[in-house]
Amino acid sequence: MAIKKIDTSDIQKPDEDLHDFYTVTGGSGGVKIKFDKLLLCNRLRKLGFARYDQSDGKFEFVRLEDGKIKLTSVTAIKDAFEDFLLTLPDKTVKYTYTTNEDGEKITNTASTVITGYRLLEIFYSCMDTYFGSLLDRLRPNRPIELIQDTPDAKFVYYNNCIVKVTRDGFQKLPYDKQEEGYIWESNMLDRDFDENNGTGEFETFVQNICGRKQDRVNSLMTMLGYLMHDNYDCNLRAVLLTDVNQDDTTGTKAAGGTGKGLLGKALAHMLNRDVKSDTRYRAIPGKGFDAHSETRYQLADISTQLIHIEDLDHNFDISSLYNDITDGATFRKMYQGSNIHMTKFMLSVNHTIRIDSSSDKRRIYIFELFNHYDENFTPLDDFKHMLFGREWTTRDWNQFDTFMIRCISRYLRYGVEAAEVINYGDRRINEVFANREDFLYYFQDEVLRCLKSKDRKLDKDESWNKFIEKYPIYNNRKDRYNFTRLLQSYMDLKGVKYRSGRGHDSRHFILDPLPEGKQQELEFKTDPEP
Repeated sequence: MAIKKIDTSDIQKPDEDLHDFYTVTGGSGGVKIKFDKLLLCNRLRKLGFARYDQSDGKFEFVRLEDGKIKLTSVTAIKDAFEDFLLTLPDKTVKYTYTTNEDGEKITNTASTVITGYRLLEIFYSCMDTYFGSLLDRLRPNRPIELIQDTPDAKFVYYNNCIVKVTRDGFQKLPYDKQEEGYIWESNMLDRDFDENNGTGEFETFVQNICGRKQDRVNSLMTMLGYLMHDNYDCNLRAVLLTDVNQDDTTGTKAAGGTGKGLLGKALAHMLNRDVKSDTRYRAIPGKGFDAHSETRYQLADISTQLIHIEDLDHNFDISSLYNDITDGATFRKMYQGSNIHMTKFMLSVNHTIRIDSSSDKRRIYIFELFNHYDENFTPLDDFKHMLFGREWTTRDWNQFDTFMIRCISRYLRYGVEAAEVINYGDRRINEVFANREDFLYYFQDEVLRCLKSKDRKLDKDESWNKFIEKYPIYNNRKDRYNFTRLLQSYMDLKGVKYRSGRGHDSRHFILDPLPEGKQQELEFKTDPEP
């Protein structure tokens, strides 16, 4: 008996032939069904499965559906194929075969019904053969293009739509019809979005911490937009959140409670699907943060878009973050390799940290929060419930989302609108010169005297000698060493520009003239009698 491959060209096919992953051969003894490796790979691709290659040469299995991409596993691929077989409609296959009867070839016609359960039995019997190394061949038919923020656009992913934000506003795009690319399902915020431009509780909170000053509201909006924008083709800086005032006149007691933490939570709710476990926004404790440790960012990973270092120590050296801010942070977990990843930074402090040099200022946006809230009057007291809590309605969330989208759009239109620094310099001076008031009083007089002189030259040794003549208690090696350093800190904090010089027998500073009206800012202390 001659056996040949079945010709199924005359079978009426639906829009998509779901029985397209196997071959059938038949004869007088029945049919033989065999999964075809090439056809099976094609069927798995139609079910959305693919190999996703990474830059380090490794790969993951993913599933693509309706514009979304999510990580999957070999077991999940098997489960999905099993479910596919269980719902597969029956298919009747007609076939012909020839027999030789009394030396004469006779053509016969027969048919068989192929069911999902019949195919399931084959699947069980050869699962390891077809779902082992064969899956490595699940290369996609075309490259998997992911939607990415661009210099001119930001994408926010909700359950019901993609929101594309530009300088001119935003538009909602359906997942299954948009042509921008795929998005990671894990990046979708677990809520729907519908525009609501009413002033919500979070926007009211922002107005309160900005002192109800619209220029400061606008500035903070652009900083929030900048931190949410996952694009690095811009002037990269860290955003530093601090308070306008301290709790006492010496600056030694931290304020806190002004709302810095709630701004972090707001950003987490715009970046993380699960605020507690996802890592696009990652908060890192600032107490004891060691910028030189290889594992300083072990709580973050390659998906991290924004790192918030909370409550940094007052003696933190911002220069240790220069490269991380502008060139990418090195992420390394314990006992694992490292990689450099671009991310944005938000820092929050109750005390001040040193931001004196031009290099410091080029890498930091300072934003001071008004003390509308404190430990005695919190947002909970103001709104009678927790912001982002269980009491929030769909309306509250839509007002919040609409406001944050407006923040992004404003940033894309204007860039970061830096806020006027109100009190940071004086707070820093109070903290640096706490218990060193004599130095502060002396520097104020000495710098003013030098600025009024013809050559604006301030001799370091001569100035020290005059100081210990007035305050002989400080005539020791330690205070002599600190004297010049503290003098430079004072001028840096008060915005007095200077350059070092050296003569035949002197070391000195040459001070630049102050802008008109700037001199009175130096005259804020009265020198007491020693």
